[in-house]
Amino acid sequence: MSTNSTVGGIGGMPSRRTTQGGTAAEAVVFAETAYSRSLRRTTTRAILTGGLLVGMLAIVAGLSRLGGDRATPVSPPTIAVEQGGAALAVLLPASIALQVLLRMPRDRESTEPEDAVAQRQFWGRVAAIVALASAFVALSACANAFVASIPGALDVVRLFGVPAGATLAMLIAADAATLAETQAERLSLPSVRNEKELDRIRTAITRIPGRIDPHPTVSLIVQGGLAGAIVIALCSWIAHTLVPHAGATVVFAVFATIVTAFAVATAVQVIPAALQARVLDAVTVLLPPALIAVVVVLEGATVSMSASTGSDLARYFAGVVYGLLIAVPAVVTVALLTLPRGPKRVSPPVLAYARAGLCARAERLAQSTPKAEPEPWRIFATASIVMSIVPPVAVVLALIATWQRRGREDTGRALITGAWTTIMVAALLEVALLVLLPFYGAALGWFTLR
Repeated sequence: MSTNSTVGGIGGMPSRRTTQGGTAAEAVVFAETAYSRSLRRTTTRAILTGGLLVGMLAIVAGLSRLGGDRATPVSPPTIAVEQGGAALAVLLPASIALQVLLRMPRDRESTEPEDAVAQRQFWGRVAAIVALASAFVALSACANAFVASIPGALDVVRLFGVPAGATLAMLIAADAATLAETQAERLSLPSVRNEKELDRIRTAITRIPGRIDPHPTVSLIVQGGLAGAIVIALCSWIAHTLVPHAGATVVFAVFATIVTAFAVATAVQVIPAALQARVLDAVTVLLPPALIAVVVVLEGATVSMSASTGSDLARYFAGVVYGLLIAVPAVVTVALLTLPRGPKRVSPPVLAYARAGLCARAERLAQSTPKAEPEPWRIFATASIVMSIVPPVAVVLALIATWQRRGREDTGRALITGAWTTIMVAALLEVALLVLLPFYGAALGWFTLR
């Protein structure tokens, strides 16, 4: 037996939610689960993207110093506390403003319910971008304060002041993004939305040229890896002829690989949205990788300008060409994996992968079965892999995953084995780096042994 309970919708518009047990408590538990899942997804995406950006900047700053006396004066990979405070002065009010905007009641005289959903969806995506920027500021400022405090006493205020404020801004913005998503789902009728989405997916599938690839994932990995490796190697050789510096060449190869991987992953997400004519989704997916690519290109240009020789004008143009060349492998690889190859040939890997994903989504909608949530042990195992740089935390998470995996029907071993392997390899590498620090630290000029 089930009863209907009225839950407030967007702008004061009530919506009906059917609860399985017919009690208000069950409705609260259902809403709490959906909210926590959406908030966790938004914050995790922001933290991972911000951490990846900080890591990339740290790598380019480290690699650019290869070459001893010709070390390139790349700006520090982290932002200072003062810069973080200035960024926080913008991000925190922006996240609060988005909260207020998304919680304001709808003007029923000038705005239809559907328009309210669209508006809140848009500003929810903006809130997700603010959360991403806040995560970057928190991680970068914390890393900067920690590194600056290593020679002397640990400055707790600098270490946790700005990062704590940026974390608060990230949570407020992530909550705003989650609120927009939840409100849109409450106002929309699931059956009508699924039916329209199913029609849109079927139309999108018909737009994909070529024959069906029986193994789209394997084709994407193999062909993408081969095409990317060849193009990156060729562009690295061109970059070395422009700037004959070992450190600059290593920086180019690393960042061309990162940008290419980002571009392929972005294309896999953008192509299905483009085939379904979902312009807002496509733009939202494109924006964060595009910002990261711009930062990488600018940092690469800075590295090459400092490493090259000749007049200032020659160094400038060499740096510009070097920086733009970083993006060439990404563009060429995505083009090779996406451009149609003829109506009678197998679809290119990205389009074949998009077709497989759209077909799976259409099948789930046709059967009215939502995508199954992952088992808890899989979430803990994945988290242990992400936290492998901190072995004590990763070991605890892996132990929890191993314990929860017992007695489950989902007994796949690949993930749990990969988690333990990653943790052990990371721990051994960190121990080796610590033990060998006197040797490679002196070789790199960090200090002098007596």
